[in-house]
Amino acid sequence: MISEADGSRSDGFRMKVFPQGAPLELFEQPRTGFVAGFLGSPSINLVPATLKTSGGCAAVVFQSGGALTLPNARAKLRTGADGQEVLVGIRPQHFSRAGGGPPRDGVVSYSAVVDLIQPTGTRTFTTIKIGGVDAVAELQAHDVSSHGERINLAIDLNRVVLIDPASGLVIS
Repeated sequence: MISEADGSRSDGFRMKVFPQGAPLELFEQPRTGFVAGFLGSPSINLVPATLKTSGGCAAVVFQSGGALTLPNARAKLRTGADGQEVLVGIRPQHFSRAGGGPPRDGVVSYSAVVDLIQPTGTRTFTTIKIGGVDAVAELQAHDVSSHGERINLAIDLNRVVLIDPASGLVIS
């Protein structure tokens, strides 16, 4: 078990205590950016963006251009959050090759060029760019064949983590 608090001791030293809960719960639903980055290998991808809301929809707009529309399940982010700077946390495991059919709710298609391929046997770690930032996608072993290949990915935005870069807290 791990616990979470931020505090100061009487002797002036700052201490950081981590979220309390089962490891899988903390991995899936971290409460801080530190924990989101600490748990998991490869690490979570953190992409700077701005939260934009309009007409009952929310999207993250990347600083280098491009945007991803958030699923309706993130509706509570819409109130008063327009223009908020965020770090979009996407775990490598939340990518997959896009199939031929329509994606399920909260899953979006994203086209990217493969910058690096790291085969590990049954899985391949593939480096791509999202919002101008290097990001790692964990794919099946044969999902990528060559460097420079353009691939269509599916990103599960139901599982994305939005972090307030000022406070380091996850926006829920």
